[in-house]
Amino acid sequence: MDIRVSRASLDRAIRVIAGLVALIEREGFSLSVGNGHREQTTATVYGQTIKFGLVEQVERVEASVPRSGGLVDGVLKYGAQPPVAREPSGKLLIEVWDLWSSHKKRWKDGKTAQLEDLIPKVLGGFIRIALHRRAEEERRSAEARERQKKVEERDRLLTAIKAEKARVRALRHLAADWFRAEHLRSFIAAACHAGSQHGQTTEPGTPFGDWLTWAANQADRLDPLKESPESIIDCKLEPPDEPTWSYSYLRPPASFRFPKPIWRIQKGG
Repeated sequence: MDIRVSRASLDRAIRVIAGLVALIEREGFSLSVGNGHREQTTATVYGQTIKFGLVEQVERVEASVPRSGGLVDGVLKYGAQPPVAREPSGKLLIEVWDLWSSHKKRWKDGKTAQLEDLIPKVLGGFIRIALHRRAEEERRSAEARERQKKVEERDRLLTAIKAEKARVRALRHLAADWFRAEHLRSFIAAACHAGSQHGQTTEPGTPFGDWLTWAANQADRLDPLKESPESIIDCKLEPPDEPTWSYSYLRPPASFRFPKPIWRIQKGG
């Protein structure tokens, strides 16, 4: 148990904490004690953990020091603070170790009531703190869910915008291809008319007639509203096989002999 009192107040402190523990368990709440870096007493109220402890207040008492020395010592010690000692006061208090709670966190001996009489109020304070914490957690959870909902909605909207932009681009490309195909057909019709005026034969099997047929197929390949005729352009060629190099090609044959150095020939000659 987290009890920090003097030896003289230990028995009373144990009775106070025992009364609080009994009331906590009688109301259906739980209590746990941990022995880690320091003692911890934790009450679980409505799912919220509340750490608390029982401590004894201390009082500052000026220590009486006998006067010594002469005039010089008196001058040197003039204005100095008298020594202070801290002594247990016998007054007990229960405190919740929570820095952020706005509710009352301390109950202590008073002029009209002792701490033993305040145990129901202590538990009531625990309940108020627990309910406030739970409400804050629910509020933060609701805000987190709302933020997550906005993020998901934004992601869905962004995905829909990207998809719509892609459809618009595709539509514009289709319209541009259709316009190019119609423009090409107008050119083919004009070429056919001009060729006829100049005595060109447009029947299939003639050079000009075959060219007109080929040009019409190219217009149909551009037109998104018509089935695309086959073309040699659609053929896919496989990449050529790369030669495999061997180190044997880099070695000279066995019959090869390196020529003698020039300077040796000159010297021998």
